[in-house]
Amino acid sequence: MRYYIIGFIIVIVSIVIFFILKRSSNNDDLFSGSVGNSIIEKTAGNGSLWNPLYSNTSENYSKLWNDKKSEVKDILKKLNPNKTYNKSAVVHFRCSDVPFCKHSEYTLLPKEYYKFVSDEIMKRDIENIVIITCNTHLSHPLSYKCSEYSSIIKSWLEDYTGLDISIDNSCQSVKETYEIFLGSKMLISTGGSFSFIPGITKDVDFISPSLFGENPSDGFQDLYKKVHWTMWEKFDKITHNIDYETYIYE
Repeated sequence: MRYYIIGFIIVIVSIVIFFILKRSSNNDDLFSGSVGNSIIEKTAGNGSLWNPLYSNTSENYSKLWNDKKSEVKDILKKLNPNKTYNKSAVVHFRCSDVPFCKHSEYTLLPKEYYKFVSDEIMKRDIENIVIITCNTHLSHPLSYKCSEYSSIIKSWLEDYTGLDISIDNSCQSVKETYEIFLGSKMLISTGGSFSFIPGITKDVDFISPSLFGENPSDGFQDLYKKVHWTMWEKFDKITHNIDYETYIYE
């Protein structure tokens, strides 16, 4: 009888360990690959809903992400915010496959957007700016241009703010990058779902463009007034009707 009890206990313990390891593995998987889309899919049911286009109205979009913010925070609490950046404005500049593949949701932003960003930075107690970029993610043959583009953005921000600015192109892991985003004083998006997810947990200290890319934005003129973060009121972008191989970003 004693052996049956011991055997039963071993089975129960094995099952518990299995589920603990499985849960841990799932958490690790979540913070890899297309993490932004994965968390949006998990919380909102559709990985494209970071783009207002799929919410039909400004009210629907703003309500969705105001309602989902606590759920997103609950997922991200597994991470440890990197407090080294608690006086930094962190700019996430996605450039590798985009903008060169001409995906409609990912465009370069005009110089005026970075003036808007700079004005917001200067309203806060910011000591330095870090541009985080990685041109090896789904790399395009033209991704060598990314260093040129990020340097141009750096020069604009320097001119507008006078702050110390660095470019981090070390391509840290998704987890490490998210921990920097969460630990930063400000997080600035240049579009896309990756920075969107940690961004919406930072309220007004998250700065974003309109997020439409080249998609039509009719009827969303009041969007920037509705969302709980700081959104640029304009819909300007560098359209894809250019030759990126010869294009001079200015």
